Amino acid sequence: MRFQGIAVKLHWSFLLIFIWIGYVGISRGLSLTETIYLGIAVLGMFGFVVMHEYGHALTARHFGIKTRDIILLPIGGVARLEKMPRNPWQEFAIAIAGPLVNLFWAGVFWLALYYSQFEFRASGEDALGSFLNPKGLPFLFFAMNLSLFLFNLLPAFPMDGGRILRALLALRMGYEQATLWAARIGQVMAMLFIFYSVMTYNIILTFIGIFIFYTAGLEYEIVRRITGYHGLTLKDIMRTDFITFKGSDPISAPIERYFRGGAHSYIITDSINGRPSGVIRREDLFEALQSGRWDSPISDWMHTAVFTFDQDTPVNAITEKAAGISDFFAAVTADSHIVGIIDDTILYRLYKLKPFLPLYLKMRKDLSNRSLQSSSSQTPTHENPSSTP
Repeated sequence: MRFQGIAVKLHWSFLLIFIWIGYVGISRGLSLTETIYLGIAVLGMFGFVVMHEYGHALTARHFGIKTRDIILLPIGGVARLEKMPRNPWQEFAIAIAGPLVNLFWAGVFWLALYYSQFEFRASGEDALGSFLNPKGLPFLFFAMNLSLFLFNLLPAFPMDGGRILRALLALRMGYEQATLWAARIGQVMAMLFIFYSVMTYNIILTFIGIFIFYTAGLEYEIVRRITGYHGLTLKDIMRTDFITFKGSDPISAPIERYFRGGAHSYIITDSINGRPSGVIRREDLFEALQSGRWDSPISDWMHTAVFTFDQDTPVNAITEKAAGISDFFAAVTADSHIVGIIDDTILYRLYKLKPFLPLYLKMRKDLSNRSLQSSSSQTPTHENPSSTP
C-alpha cells in the first residue's frame, strides 16, 4: 500500500498476528464469522498505528526529510526516516506528531461515545467481547488510541517519548551526549518493561522491552559514528590515489584492476569533460564477468546515480549521509572535477581514530601557527650598493 508517496510494508513477523487470530478463534470456540470479525477489528486497530506513523512521516516531510517506508510489526510500526534532524525543535515536532494523531482519534471516539447511544462496554464482557460486539468497538478504539498516546510518551528511547527527551536534552548539551542520556534512560525503562512483563506473563511487553533495549544501544552507536568530527572537511580525509574509467572503456578494464588488488568501487567519468557520470561496484564487476560480455562498455553496467560532494563539505554531513548505506562510495570534487574519493573503509577508519582527532586537530593548528610565525619573522633584505668616491 502507498499513500502520499510513502509505502506501507508488512514485516514477515506480522504474519504472527494472523496466527494469533486463528488461535484465539479455535481456543475460544468462535464461529468463522466471529473469527473474521475479530480479524477485521484487529486490523482496524493497526490502521491507527499506520496513521500514527504517517504523523511522523508527514511532519518530517514538512522539514524536508523523506521517509523510506513504514514497516508494520506485531508490536507496532516504524516510520523509517532518511535521517533525524539535528535541530532539537524539529525532532521534538516529528516525535510528538505520532502520539498527537492518537490523541486526536481518542478525542473523536470519546465524543462519539458521549453523544451517541453506544455503550462504553457491555457488562460482564472481557476484552475479546469488545472486539466481537459492535457496541464495544468505539470504546475499544478510544482506549487503544489513548493507550498509544500515553505509552509512546514514556521516555523509553528510541520510542517517541525518548526522542522528545533527547530533543529537550539537546537544547542544553551536545547531540551525542543527549543521545547517550536518552539511550541509557531508555534501557532502564526497557528493563522495567521486561521485569513487569515477567511478573504479569505479558509476552508482548517482553518483546517490546527487548526491542527498546537493543535499539537504544544501537542508535547511540550510530550517533557516535556520525558526530564529533567538527573542524574536518572531505579534503582532510579523502583518498587521492584513486583510479577512474571512462564509460566507453571495456568492462574488462575495471575487472582486471580489481583482481590485481584494486578498490571495490570505481568512479566513471564523462568522456568529454571528465566529470563523474556514474559508479561501478564490485557486484557489477562479478555480474559482468559471469555474463561473458567482457568487451561491452562500462556504461552498460554502471550506476548513473553517484554521490558527489565538494571537497570543503564538513565530514559530519557525510557521515550522516552514509549512516544508512552499507557500501557507501562518493566522489569528491573541486570545480566539478574529481580530486578524491570517500568510501565506507575511510569512514570506518576515521571512526576508529575518533579518540585521537582532538589531538590531531590541535597538532595541525599548532603547526599552522608556527608556519605563519616563521613566515612573518622572515623579512626580506635589500642590498644597497655603496657609492665610491
